[in-house]
Amino acid sequence: MTVFEKNIANSELLIVGHGRSGSQESTILIKGHAKGIKNRNLFKEVRCGFLKLRPFFTEQLLATKSESVYVVPCFAGPGGLTNSTIPEELGLSGSVTKKRNQVIYYSKPVGNHAKIINRMCELVQNTMLISKLPKKDTTIIVIGHGSIHNRQSETNTRAVAKQINHLKLSNKVIVMFLDQAPNLADWNAHCKTTNAIVLSYLFSGGSHETIDLPKLMGFEPTNAKERFINNQPIGPICANGKQLWLCPLISADQIIQEVILERVIEMN
Repeated sequence: MTVFEKNIANSELLIVGHGRSGSQESTILIKGHAKGIKNRNLFKEVRCGFLKLRPFFTEQLLATKSESVYVVPCFAGPGGLTNSTIPEELGLSGSVTKKRNQVIYYSKPVGNHAKIINRMCELVQNTMLISKLPKKDTTIIVIGHGSIHNRQSETNTRAVAKQINHLKLSNKVIVMFLDQAPNLADWNAHCKTTNAIVLSYLFSGGSHETIDLPKLMGFEPTNAKERFINNQPIGPICANGKQLWLCPLISADQIIQEVILERVIEMN
């Protein structure tokens, strides 16, 4: 047993996700990651909880019994939810909080870890290789959530796009958002090439992937649902006169479990 394993053997892990009201699909991926980590038998208990759906993350923290609890937010990056909403609702005072005879460790978000960004670059490279699309006639579209209230989501998404752009894989890398401009609904006007590779920088899964994205881009939802269980690119998909290839979901990738553990290691 490693020192790390000894340190966490009697502790509990709580993974926090967003969830989406009315969309049980939005909990599937995080529940799967929690189960995967639980099966490793590293922690005394592994739980997951959500902001918008049961099991709520506040209830899950109250259910913990161990003296040490690690809380890891499975979000794309820091923002209003991870910086304020989650710690406030959990009654946390910072990265380490002593509360009710417990020590609660609160980590940085999963999505802005270097391993996540590197893996997204690998997903794009693999999609380009499999699709055999011509570099000069291909655009890479990086999709973030965005927010009109907090610019951090935009900053995080553009940072990912910048790193992918450094790879020089395509004619252009553009950024589109679900909840701010440039809006994904206008993707066709921004994409000047015949081909496009679609990379989601979203972590909740669910209806954002299975309903919103296909509706806004103009293709069948069944193609998007395949991404929950398929670790290979999906395409070609014809939409608005263009040919799309969907990268595998970073939110479904096994790297998520590794990064959750990395966030715990950072707090030890």
